[in-house]
Amino acid sequence: MTVGQLPNSPADILKLLDAELPETFRQLVRAHRMSSLLRQIHRDLGSGDRALRQTSRAALERLGFVV
Repeated sequence: MTVGQLPNSPADILKLLDAELPETFRQLVRAHRMSSLLRQIHRDLGSGDRALRQTSRAALERLGFVV
């Protein structure tokens, strides 16, 4: 992910540095993209693919959600 680019997937969330998380969270909300990213994460949590479920769970935790 390049500087200034917002995450598009749970895997992108996991690539963020700790210092980038708060501002990225704000930017996602401002750009009205947080909801679509959370929908994708929620959908992936129900996937038959174990790795996808684990990545999605880790992304939620990284964003500060209790899972």
